[in-house]
Amino acid sequence: MTQKSTVTYNTMISAFARNGRISDAFQLFEKIPRKNMVSWQGNYYVACWNAMISGYAKKRKFDDAKKLFDAIPAKNIVSWNSMLSGYTKNGEMSLAMKFFEEMEEHNMFSWNLMLDEFVEVDDLDSTWKIPNAELVFKDISQVDVVSWNSLIAGYAFNGCGKEAIKLFEETVMEGVAADQVTFIEIRSTGQISGTENLLYE
Repeated sequence: MTQKSTVTYNTMISAFARNGRISDAFQLFEKIPRKNMVSWQGNYYVACWNAMISGYAKKRKFDDAKKLFDAIPAKNIVSWNSMLSGYTKNGEMSLAMKFFEEMEEHNMFSWNLMLDEFVEVDDLDSTWKIPNAELVFKDISQVDVVSWNSLIAGYAFNGCGKEAIKLFEETVMEGVAADQVTFIEIRSTGQISGTENLLYE
């Protein structure tokens, strides 16, 4: 099979999966010849597998997504993150935590997936999710501005204004280049938690 044909498979399967047409995506996926290690040279098919995993997860078919993930001949970080994202974006944080611990490697996208969902999932008790978000944050070896912003937002939305402002001060001390989102989040912190006066101290 030529590389051009592989691109066609990737494009069609990804389009079906993104639009929730997982049955159509699977039928086309099944037609891919030689879904084995040989066909993985150049990572031509990796996008197909990852798109299918994301499609199943989007439909909350986690068992199907995990079976497909386990069958991948040569996983890459995108494969791991596709499965992790399926759990986090659907609020399945217990499954996400277990899977995260099993991951062979993590990149900033992996860490931020966990951090974002701990501070954003509405049906989690803040006494549980904020401490877990803090643990994830502390374990990140190289924190980027997205990570800082996520935790600041988490404090703000859960009424922890003083903690949010303290964390913002830490970003300044650490030399982190705050962006527009940082300032929007810290301003929202004062409005939500009633700590606007602290912003001017």
